[in-house]
Parts: sequence; C-alpha cells; structure tokens
Amino acid sequence: MRLCVIAGVLAQASPLLFARRSRSIRRPYHSTTASSATSLRASTRTWQSPPDQAAGRAYLFYDPFHAVDRWHAERIAAIQSETHLIPVHMTGHGTVRAFTGTARALSLIEACRADDRAGLRALARSARIGAPMRPYQIAIAAIARHPAWADRFLQRFGEGFSPVERVNFLYHRANRHIRDGALEIARDMLAEAVALQPGNLGFARRLEELEGRIARTRASDRDKTVHDFSPAQ
Repeated sequence: MRLCVIAGVLAQASPLLFARRSRSIRRPYHSTTASSATSLRASTRTWQSPPDQAAGRAYLFYDPFHAVDRWHAERIAAIQSETHLIPVHMTGHGTVRAFTGTARALSLIEACRADDRAGLRALARSARIGAPMRPYQIAIAAIARHPAWADRFLQRFGEGFSPVERVNFLYHRANRHIRDGALEIARDMLAEAVALQPGNLGFARRLEELEGRIARTRASDRDKTVHDFSPAQ
C-alpha cells in the first residue's frame, strides 16, 4: 500500500486529499467556483469518480466555510465510507497552500499513514493559524455580520492581501455598503476595484449601475427639496 496525494481536486488544488488506497482515483472531477445550486448540480454531473474507483482510507482537508468545497467534501465522504474530513478553517479554496513546506508535508503524510487523526487535527490547527490567506478569509467572512471587523482587518492586514484578494474584498464590502445604504462609500470601493482590474467588465457594470442609482437618488432629493420649499398654492 502506498500513499497517493491528490491535488487539484477542486479547480485550484482544494480541498486537499490524501488517500491511502489499493486502487487509484482515476479521474479528478471539476467544479465551478460559484456557490449557487445550479453550479453544484452541474459539478455533480461532471464528477467521474464512482465509488468502485476509490478504495481505501482517505483524509480530506477543506475549509467548511467555503460552501462549494464543503459540499464536495461531504459528498466524497458520503460516497467513500473510509473518508475522514479534517476541517482547516479560514483557508478558503486554497487549503492546500496552508500545508506548504517539506517538513509540514512529511508530517502530514506520516500522520495519514499511521491513521493518527488527533495528530492530523493538530497539524490542521497549526497550518490554519499560520496560513497566509487566513486574515483575508476572516475579513471576507466578517463582511456579512460584522462589517466593522472586516474594515479593521483590512486596515491591519490589507497590505498583505494579494491583488486578487484586495479586489475581492473591495467588491464584497462595497455590496454590503450598498445594502446598508452607504452608496457613496460603495462607489469609491468599486471604483478602486475597477482601477485594480480594468478588464473586469462585471465590476465596471456594477459601478455604472451604482453611479446611475446615485444620480437618480440625488435628482429625487432635489425634486423633493424644491417641492417642499415651493410657495403654497
């Protein structure tokens, strides 16, 4: 029996799957990164690894806060009974990057060989604490319920965000500002996102729509002001 390391299980090497196996997993499946039910159904149709192609004991490392990765992880575990799910919180779709480094990778492989699940959970905790993507993932997760925390994370760790991470944060934070009615702040964030990714037509359209909404709101406010101060008939 030997270890087979499967990387790239989901589009960009996440979740991370170590399988102790007697037969190989012949073909990885592919997935979209959208979290909609439609994309999940589509990814199910493209999964080409039935249970009889994957035998043995497997350890799957994933971020349970990433909806699509969690869905796939749970589906893999449901189909192959000897799959053990190891959550690595706040590592996003790039969970595999949290385990970079020869020493950490070797420790991970040895723990899989020994079926040392306590050791695997300890390695996962250690990996997530030092994971370079963790501040970004926490900031993104905080936008929904604790937007002020997200802003503080941006101020504290924003310089360490990759260009893609910064753009994604700006876009999602701007959408939350729109929900909260802070349209001017949202416009500034979207404008920065467009400046960082000028070729992203989706961002440009979102900014154009927002600017139109701001213009209509201002026009409505002016009309209301004129009406309020017009002499009584």
